[in-house]
Amino acid sequence: MKTENKSGHLSKGLVVGALVGAALGVLVAPQPGKQTRDLIRRKTGGYVVSLRERFRKNGAEKDTADRADSHAKVTG
Repeated sequence: MKTENKSGHLSKGLVVGALVGAALGVLVAPQPGKQTRDLIRRKTGGYVVSLRERFRKNGAEKDTADRADSHAKVTG
């Protein structure tokens, strides 16, 4: 008697579903790929910039706190 590998079936189903979804997305896209990529860049560009600024700000605040702590240890 043959035992079925459920995780194998799931993996195949996910791959097939992703391929079918991608193909349908390309076929019914309202605009050419270059325009779609440009739109995605414009919409996500603001998020990327704000995340970079937050990381820089948090890094600068941490660096300032670390310096103050080091200074307190040396002088205190």
